[in-house]
Amino acid sequence: MRQEAVGCCFTPTRDHVCDSAAVRLDIDFMLRGAMGRVRVELEAAADAASSGRGALDPHLSPEDGAGLPMCTASIDYAGVGYAAAMGWVQFVRSSDSQRPETFELDPLALFDGVNTPYAFFGMAPTLFDAPHRGLDADLTWQARSYLAVSPDGVVTRAAAPIVAFSWGFRVHRGHVAIDAPTRFETAKWEEHLEVLETAHPGWDFRSPPRP
Repeated sequence: MRQEAVGCCFTPTRDHVCDSAAVRLDIDFMLRGAMGRVRVELEAAADAASSGRGALDPHLSPEDGAGLPMCTASIDYAGVGYAAAMGWVQFVRSSDSQRPETFELDPLALFDGVNTPYAFFGMAPTLFDAPHRGLDADLTWQARSYLAVSPDGVVTRAAAPIVAFSWGFRVHRGHVAIDAPTRFETAKWEEHLEVLETAHPGWDFRSPPRP
C-alpha cells in the first residue's frame, strides 16, 4: 500500500479556488492468480464542470459543488476477459440522513430497484463519486467503498470484498474538510450484511472470495 496524503480543505471564496492538492492511495491485491492495484484519487472539485455534474442537470450553476470531494478509484489488473469481472459496492453514512448513525447502500440512481449491490460492475471498472451538499449547514459524510467479486466472474449472484477504503468530508461553518482515503480491513463487510441481505435477496454476501 502506498499513500500520498496532502491536507485537503476548501473555504468558499469569491472565485471558488481550492487551496489543496489531490490525495492519492494505492492498494495492491491478488485475484484469480493475477496481481492488481487500486489507485484512489481524492480531490476537491473546482466547479460543476470538473465533476461532470452538468451532465446530470444542465441547469446547475457553474459553481455548483465547488470544494466538495471527487473520488476516483481506478483498477490496474493483469487478468483479462471474464477474469477481470469485478465491481464496486459503496455504503454512506451522513449526518443529514434519516438514519445518521447507519451506513446505507449508495447505488447509482440508474440502478434504483435493480437487484444488484454493485454501483459499478464490469471488467476492472472505475468507481467515481462526487457527493453534493450545500455548505450552509454543518455536516459529516463518510463512505466505505469495497471492491468486490463474484466467485465465477459473472455467473453466480455473490459478492465478496477484496479491497476496502474509506473517504469522506465534513462541513463546518461553510468550510469543507476532506478526509483522505484510508485502507481498512475487508472484515468490516460483516457490519453491512443485514443491509445487503435485506436489500438484495437471493445474493450470497457471506462466502469468502476465491484466491
